[in-house]
Formats: sequence, structure tokens, C-alpha cells
Amino acid sequence: MATPVLDRPLTKDEVLSLPDDNLYELVEGRLEELNVSWETSAIAIEISSVVRNFVRPGRLGVVSGADNTLDIFDDPDHFRRADVSFTLAGRIPEGRPGDGSQEIAPDLVVEVVSPNDRVALLEKKIQEYLDAGATLIWVVFPSLRSVDVIRRGRPRQRLGPEDLLDGEDVLPGFSYPVADIFDI
Repeated sequence: MATPVLDRPLTKDEVLSLPDDNLYELVEGRLEELNVSWETSAIAIEISSVVRNFVRPGRLGVVSGADNTLDIFDDPDHFRRADVSFTLAGRIPEGRPGDGSQEIAPDLVVEVVSPNDRVALLEKKIQEYLDAGATLIWVVFPSLRSVDVIRRGRPRQRLGPEDLLDGEDVLPGFSYPVADIFDI
């Protein structure tokens, strides 16, 4: 289905009522269709599976995918959908996800860069996550077989296939070989 073309900003409710055959983000009232490829989807599933398998036994929190609406920004007509996100259990109201949009910033956000993603828009999205309160962001570059690790207040770090991805203080004890992310 093609992205609807309207000459006015949309509201969150209008976007969420669109057919579910495509995933959208609402950025300052403007509809943006997510760029997804088979490879990026498979990588996102790999990461979400590994993180979920790590957090599930201890019920450390909730792992979500790109169909989760992150309504964590000041603008009511602005939301994002991270490829993967993780929120610590102690920060989740009533201890479990609600039946609407997620209204608290995830502790970990993962974005898998698709071939058609534009750098400026990706960087804007990363800054929005940080401004909203995300602690740790992993930006996965399939074409480079690398992961950028971004933490609030610290320099960006690029990890290659020979490195280990670390959960740091968000997922203490979690580590995963970067090379294995791309071994799908």
C-alpha cells in the first residue's frame, strides 16, 4: 500500500487507524513510512530474540519490536517505532505493558539501518531518543557489519565483527558477538 498523501499534518490517532500492512512513524505531524528490508528485519529479530532470551529468565523487563508505538515525545503528533527496544521492569507502570502506546522511554533502543535510510534523519531520530530519556542505543549497520553504541553523555563507539556488544548498566552481564548479529 502506498503512503497516503495529505496536504495537512496528521494526528497520532489518524496514523494509528491506518491499515497495518505498513509501519509508520509520525514526525511533527507528517507520516513517514519505515524503510525495512528482509535483511534488516531478520537482524532485528535476531537481536530481539537474543535480548529477550537474556532478560526473560530473570523477568528483567520487556522487549518490543517495530510494531510498538513509542509515544515518548513532547509533541502529541510525534511518535517513533524502534526496530527493537527494551524497558526495565521496575520502570514499567503496573509491572506489565499496557494496551496502548508506550509512554516511557525505553532503556535500550536498537535501530537497524536499512539501505534507503537517510543519515540526517537517522541522526535526528537518535537524538530524539536520547532527549526522551533512552540510556543506551545500538545502531546496526548491516552493510558495514558494525554497530554504533551511543550512550547519553559519552562518545559514540563503533564496534566491528571482532567485538562484543555489551549490555552495560542497562543489561548487566549481557554480551553478544557483533559478528553473530549478521550470521542470520
